[in-house]
Amino acid sequence: MNAVVSIITKLFDVILLPFYFLPPSIDLILLSVIAGIVFLKLFGITSNQSAIKNVRDKIKANILSAVIYRGDCSVSFGSIMRMIGYNFIYLRYAFTPLAVLLAVFALVYGQLGLRYGNQPLVIDEPVTVSIYAENGYDLHLFSIKTGSAIQIDTPALRVKQRNEINWVVTPVETGMHDVVITYGDSEVCNFPVFTGNVNVRKIPDGVYKNWTKRLLHPGARQLDRLNPVRSLAIFYPTSRKYFLGWQLHWLAIFLIVSVVSGFAGKRLVNVEI
Repeated sequence: MNAVVSIITKLFDVILLPFYFLPPSIDLILLSVIAGIVFLKLFGITSNQSAIKNVRDKIKANILSAVIYRGDCSVSFGSIMRMIGYNFIYLRYAFTPLAVLLAVFALVYGQLGLRYGNQPLVIDEPVTVSIYAENGYDLHLFSIKTGSAIQIDTPALRVKQRNEINWVVTPVETGMHDVVITYGDSEVCNFPVFTGNVNVRKIPDGVYKNWTKRLLHPGARQLDRLNPVRSLAIFYPTSRKYFLGWQLHWLAIFLIVSVVSGFAGKRLVNVEI
């Protein structure tokens, strides 16, 4: 699975390369427009378009019937009930393409989150580093090591019920710095931390063993199955982009623009939704 995630990440590196030369926010907006059209086309490929069109026409006909014959309760009520029934039929036809879109969206979400989701840690602002240990390991034997660029502010805070350990650290120098987790005398995990005004395209926010976590956090390093650490997370500041005068979470911009472009482009690509 690690090889698959690495291949997907490299593929996205190539696909997204032209967008790196665009101004901030414009790259995400243009990417969202293209993604909306691609998702729409994928919906068309994986769905029964003729059946969906037929059901949609019947839904529209029954809505029109309910409005025209609203003075006749029996006819209007019958049209409403048929409309509800056809909506369930529509959902049955839409289930498979929506499931495919959800799987593709999960991959896209992970890859875009790696590139647009986080900002480097702010100098002199504390941040929490958390690890989750596997069952059977002594939480008191875990420790964290940093260089002079990152200060450790608190001793380990252990939550035994969840096998969780937390440290509060503060970056004091700009750059990329390695942080190391040890168990006893052995180094079990190391990861890069980005701080200050460092110029970096991808900011992974942790280290994971579970393959589903690796798909949603593709830039993270993978832990082998015998490692005492199950996962590690560092809470970077969330990246926000300007959109129509507001600063929004990157995912909000992506969803808004891709959905609007999808509905706007359905006639262009001749897809019924």
